Amino acid sequence: MSFPDDMKGFRASRICVRKRKMMRRCKMLLLWALFMVAVEAQEIRIPAYIGRTQNRPVIRVVPSGSVVIRVRKPDQPISGNAGVLNRTSTITRIQPVLYDPRVIPRASLLQVLHRMRLRRIAALIEDTQLQPYLRQAGPITLFAPTDEAFALSNIPNDPKRLREFVLQHVVQGRVMPTDVRNDVTLPSLRTSATPLRLNVYEDGQMLSVSGSQFLDDARDIENIRIQPIDRVLYPISNQNLMSEVRMTFPRMYEMFMKTSLTPQLASGTFTLFSPTEEAFAALNPEVREKLMQNSTLLTKVLLNHVVPGTHYSAVLAHGYALRSLGGEPIHVTNRRGLILVNGIPIVRTDISVTNGVIHAINRLLLPPELYTRRRPATMAPPPRTDPIPAPPPLVKEYISIPVYVEPPPPVPRTLTKTLATPLQLPDGSQVTFSTANSLLRRSLLLSTLRNNGSDTGYTMLVPTDAAYAAIGPKGLDQLRRNSKLLRRMLLCQMVEGRLNLSDTGEEKDRPIRSLGGTIIVSSLNGGKSLTVGGARVLSIRQAADGLVLVTDRVSFPPPSRTVVDALGTFPKLTDFVKNRIQVQDSLTTDGSVYTIFAPTDKALSVLSPSQLNDRNFISELFWSHVVPGAYYRSRLSPGLRLTTVRGNTIFIHRSPSGELFVNEKPVIGEEIVAGNGVIHRIDTLLFLPRAAVTEPPATYFQDDNDLRRIANEFNATLFLEWMKKAGLENILKTKALQKSGCTLFLPTNHGLNNMSPTLRSITVGDPERLRKFIRFHISPQVLSWNSVYDNSFMPSLLPRKRIRCNIYAKGRTPGSLTVSGCRVTAIRPLSPESNVTVAVINEPMAPPVADLPLTIAKTPMLKNFTKILKVSGMDNVLTDEGPYTLFAPNACAFGDMDSEEYQRLITNRKLAIEFVKRYLVKGCYYTNGLQDGQTLLTEANTYLIVQVTPDCIIVSESKVLYGDMSTTNGVLHVIASLITS
Repeated sequence: MSFPDDMKGFRASRICVRKRKMMRRCKMLLLWALFMVAVEAQEIRIPAYIGRTQNRPVIRVVPSGSVVIRVRKPDQPISGNAGVLNRTSTITRIQPVLYDPRVIPRASLLQVLHRMRLRRIAALIEDTQLQPYLRQAGPITLFAPTDEAFALSNIPNDPKRLREFVLQHVVQGRVMPTDVRNDVTLPSLRTSATPLRLNVYEDGQMLSVSGSQFLDDARDIENIRIQPIDRVLYPISNQNLMSEVRMTFPRMYEMFMKTSLTPQLASGTFTLFSPTEEAFAALNPEVREKLMQNSTLLTKVLLNHVVPGTHYSAVLAHGYALRSLGGEPIHVTNRRGLILVNGIPIVRTDISVTNGVIHAINRLLLPPELYTRRRPATMAPPPRTDPIPAPPPLVKEYISIPVYVEPPPPVPRTLTKTLATPLQLPDGSQVTFSTANSLLRRSLLLSTLRNNGSDTGYTMLVPTDAAYAAIGPKGLDQLRRNSKLLRRMLLCQMVEGRLNLSDTGEEKDRPIRSLGGTIIVSSLNGGKSLTVGGARVLSIRQAADGLVLVTDRVSFPPPSRTVVDALGTFPKLTDFVKNRIQVQDSLTTDGSVYTIFAPTDKALSVLSPSQLNDRNFISELFWSHVVPGAYYRSRLSPGLRLTTVRGNTIFIHRSPSGELFVNEKPVIGEEIVAGNGVIHRIDTLLFLPRAAVTEPPATYFQDDNDLRRIANEFNATLFLEWMKKAGLENILKTKALQKSGCTLFLPTNHGLNNMSPTLRSITVGDPERLRKFIRFHISPQVLSWNSVYDNSFMPSLLPRKRIRCNIYAKGRTPGSLTVSGCRVTAIRPLSPESNVTVAVINEPMAPPVADLPLTIAKTPMLKNFTKILKVSGMDNVLTDEGPYTLFAPNACAFGDMDSEEYQRLITNRKLAIEFVKRYLVKGCYYTNGLQDGQTLLTEANTYLIVQVTPDCIIVSESKVLYGDMSTTNGVLHVIASLITS
C-alpha cells in the first residue's frame, strides 16, 4: 500500500521536507498500531465523535490481509461478511488518533453509566473505587438504579457499608431477559453473598429483581452487563418467612403457632399480608376470642392472608387480582399512591425473606361473619411530588375541533383491542396509539384493562402518538424510567365507568374524579367540542367494556391544590383571600370551577392605601377578575367574550405571533393549573370598582381558658393538643372567623382513641395531614338548633369538603343531631361575647370521597352489587344530590343466591332495577340516626325493619358489616346477606 505523493514536483524548502517526512512516519505508525491490535473483529468508536448522532466514524479492524480501516456512517449497513472487508471498501472519513497497541480504546464503565444518565450509581462506584474490581470479576451484571430511585432512598455514609451497598447490586454472570425465571435467587457480590430474587410477571411483560422493575436500555461494556432498575436494592433477610414473622409480627406468629400451617409455609415461595401489632390491638375482643377458640376458623383467616408466589409492591397495580391459599380473592386498588388490598391499606411493603415477601397491613382480612361495625378509614396520604415533564405549547391550540364519534364496529371490541386499532379520521388521516400501548403494558395497567377487575368498565383518555412525541424524547425517557410517575400519569387518564357525554347543547365544566385525581371536562361550542384538562378531544370510540377519548395532548397528574392554594405566588391577593373565609369557601365548594385573571403585586401597587384597606373594595375588585369555568390557555380563542362573577365583560385577543391579551392587556407567563381551575397572570387591573365603606374591625377573644374549660368538661382535650401540634392553636382567633362566626366540632378523647391505631399514627405523624384533619372539623358558620335543618350542609375550612347535618327527631325527645354521621352531644358558645361555637361530637368526622355509585365501584367487597347497579342503569340516577341511603350486600351474600337467578339479574335490566330499589332508601340515615324497631320505606315500596343491639345493627335480618361510609350525596352501609322480603 502506498500513499499519494501530492508534493511531487514541488520544490520545498528544508522545513517542508522535514514536515513531509514526519507526516509519513505518523501515518506508518498509525497503520502499524492498527495491525498489532487485530486479534479479532472489533468496533472502536473514536472518542472525538462520542455523543454525535450524524457522521460518527467507526474503525473496523479485521485479522486478514485485506484493507483494515473503514470509516462508515452509522446508518450505512455493512454488506456481506461483517468480519471481513474487501479492498473495495472506502474510507469516508478518518480521525487521526494514535493508539497504544496494548490497549483497546473502549469507553469505561463510568463513562457508559454517565451516558445512560445513571450518574448516582456511577458516583458511588467511583467513590468506592470498585471499577477495577468489577472489570476483573466479570462476567457480571450490575443492576443500576436510576437517579430518581436514589432520590427516594437513604445511602450509607460509612465507606465499608457503602462498598457493600454497591456490591449488593452486582451478581455473577450476565442476566439476560430471556434467561430470567420466576422465583430464582442469585447471590450478590457483597461479603455475605446475600441473594437477589428474580421474578417474572404478566407472561414476561415485567421482570423484577428483589421487587425492582427491569427498565429498558440495558447495555454491555466489556464483561459487564448494565441493567437499569427503578428502585434501590436492599439485602434480603437471611430469615425464612416464619422466622421473620416471629421477630417482626409476634402476634401474627402467635396465631400461626395455634395452627398446623408452619410446615406448609416452609416449602415454596409465598406473599404474606401480615397485620401489624396495632391492628391486633384494635381487634374486637369478641372476634379475638372466637379466633382463639376455633382453630378451623383461625386457619381459614390465616390462609386468607397468604398468597402463593412472590408478589412485590411493584406488581400490585390497580385491578391486580390474587387468590389466597384459603381460596378467597384479594383485589388490589391504588388510591393516591396508597396500595390497598380488599380496601385495607398496606403500611409497609417489600419485606423480603428467603422464601417470599411480606407486606404489612393495618387491619385483618376477616371473613364476612367476623366484620365489625367500625367505619373504614378513607383518608389517603398526600400525593408525592414527582417532577413532571410539561408538554410544549401547540400551534393554534385555541382552535376548537368538533368531536368525531367513531361508528361502532360490527363486532364489539374490548378496550385493549380498541387501543391497538388505528383510528381513521373523516379527513382521511390515520391516528395510531403505539406509544400509549407500550406505556400501559410497561406499567401493567394494560392487564388491568384486559381483566377489567372493577366490572364497571373504564373511560380512557388516550393521547395519540403525535401527542406523546410533543413531550420530546427526554420527557418520554423520564416516564419510562420513573415507574411511579408513569403509573400516576396513566391513572390520571383512567376514569371508572363510562362518562356521560350526551350532547345537551350546554357549555359547562365538570370536575371528574379519575383514578389519579380530579380532572376537568369542558363542553364547548354548544356541546360539539370537548376538552379534558385542557387537551382537545379528537374522537370518541365505543368499546364493549368502556369508552376511549382520543386527545391531542398528554394529561399529567393534576395538582391537588385548589385555585386558593395556587394564588400563593400573589402575596397581596393571597393575604386578602386568607382573611376572607367566605371567599375561600366559594372558591373551593364541591363542583366549583373558576378561572382567575390574577393581578400581580405590581398591578395592585396603583391602588391607594385607603383602597387596599377597604375590604369591600378589594372584594369587588377580586370577583371582577374571576370567571366561572375552566378557561385554559388552549381554550382562549380570539374574539371570545367572558363574563366575570360581577358581570364584567372580558374580551380575548391574540396577536399574529400567538401572544394572549385580555381587554388589550397582555397575559404574562404560563398558566397556573389547579385542581378546580386555572390562573392567568396579568400586570394591569382589568376593572376598578367604585369605592366602598371600610368594614368595621372585629373584636375577638384573647384567652384560651374558655375553650380549655369546655374541653375539660367533656373530656375532649386531646383534640386541642393536636391543634397545637399542627400549629393551628390560634386558628379560631383570626379576624375573619371571629367576624363571620364559626363552629369547632370537638371530638371526645374516647372517639379519637377509638380510631384505627395506624390511621391515628399516620394522621398525627404527618403535619400536613393533621392540618387537613383539623380544618375539616372547623366550619366558618355558627351551628345552632335554630339554624340547622335535616340534610343541610355546612362548609368546612378544608377545601371542597362539606359537612352534612342531619336531624333525627321522629319519636325522640330531644331529637338527635349528627354531623357527617357523628352524634352532637353538646353545643356551647365559647363565651357570651364571642361568635365561636363549640359542638362536642362522639367521634371524629371523615370527609366523603365521592358520590354513591363511585364509592360502590371503589369498594372491592361490592363487586357483584356494582355489576347489577351498572346493568340497571341506576348508577347515572344516583349521581344527583339525593340524598340516598343504600344497604348493599357484599360479595359473599351473593354466594347463597341461585346461579340462574343471578344470571337473570345481570342480564335483565328490569329485574336489576327492582333489585337495587329494594336496598335503596330516600334520605340520609347514619347508624347514629337509626332506632330499634324503625321502619324505612325503600324505593321499591317495601319496608326495611331496623334492629339495634348492643353489638351490631340488623336491617331486615341482615347484619350491617360496614356502616356510615359517607358519600357526597348520601351514605352507604354494607350488609352481610340478601334481603328476602
